[in-house]
Amino acid sequence: MTNRIFVSALFVTTKSDLAKKPVSQEDVLRGWKHDTFKISAQNGFGIENLQEEIWKKLGFVRVFLKNPFAGEVSDDPFIMRRDNNLKDVMNKIGSEFAENKKGVRIWGPGSKFPSQEVSFTTKVVDAMEVMFY
Repeated sequence: MTNRIFVSALFVTTKSDLAKKPVSQEDVLRGWKHDTFKISAQNGFGIENLQEEIWKKLGFVRVFLKNPFAGEVSDDPFIMRRDNNLKDVMNKIGSEFAENKKGVRIWGPGSKFPSQEVSFTTKVVDAMEVMFY
């Protein structure tokens, strides 16, 4: 139907430690295959797998900024969508920041070699390091 929008979903069962049968790591991984997650906050089962899957479903990636003067990489990444490009990252930093930038270099995932100069329309990749100049 044209008037319906379907979204992906994750099913999470909490308090799995209170089940009659104790939850094991195998039970957690078994639920992992079917987008149904059994987690136990008390025992810590399944929390990390659930976090990773939420990031995948939402399409989030981390982009680290590199200081052009010191060459150091920031510890706090920008969280962007997988379909964003480097111009979107620059605009997220600020419109004043974006005004006088002429180029961009990338390191890590998404680059063919370190310090590769790319266009502002290059798509972001998780754990990409970016330096605007």
